[in-house]
Amino acid sequence: MKIDILDTWAVIVEDDTLRQNSTKTYEVEFNFAEIWDGYSKTAIFEAGPASVIVALTEDRCTIPAECLKHGSVKLKVGVYGVKGEERKGTVWCVGSMIIPDATMNMGSSSGNPSPDDVYSEIMAAIGDLSAAGFEGKTLAEVFKEIKNSVCETATDEEVKDALNTAFGVKTDPSEHPEELPSNTATDKEVSDLLDDVFG
Repeated sequence: MKIDILDTWAVIVEDDTLRQNSTKTYEVEFNFAEIWDGYSKTAIFEAGPASVIVALTEDRCTIPAECLKHGSVKLKVGVYGVKGEERKGTVWCVGSMIIPDATMNMGSSSGNPSPDDVYSEIMAAIGDLSAAGFEGKTLAEVFKEIKNSVCETATDEEVKDALNTAFGVKTDPSEHPEELPSNTATDKEVSDLLDDVFG
């Protein structure tokens, strides 16, 4: 999976087919705009009732196995950054539906993992919280801070800023057509892009 991070926007540019309880490791590669330079970055993944944070190493991480425990739900991804006292978060981007495990309802005899096993798995996925700018905070405090910063919807001004960043236009194209770069998107292309991102 590849995700572009444009200021407060997170856009999936390459998606994976995710399978419930898969033994396959799903890697996520984040491509950050320059505005994120110098930030320690943490990704937050949500799928159904599962929410897991993961400190990014070289702008990459693995989708936590805990987020693949539930089928027929969509994976949501957000990013949170810390640079000194500054904090920055993205809106959620929504990935593909997790394909349900066909064996889940067929009387599988394998037992549930112990709480210690689950905790160890989650902590291994999260990584070093102090490296992500959260030194001295409990996991609950870090999770609450990140979850509260990743917002559900963007404001009109955030949409306008994201489009200006993505397409490099700071003026209304109808007012100054002579100032448009040759790679400017049409209104229909912008509308199609927004439909793709937000459905």
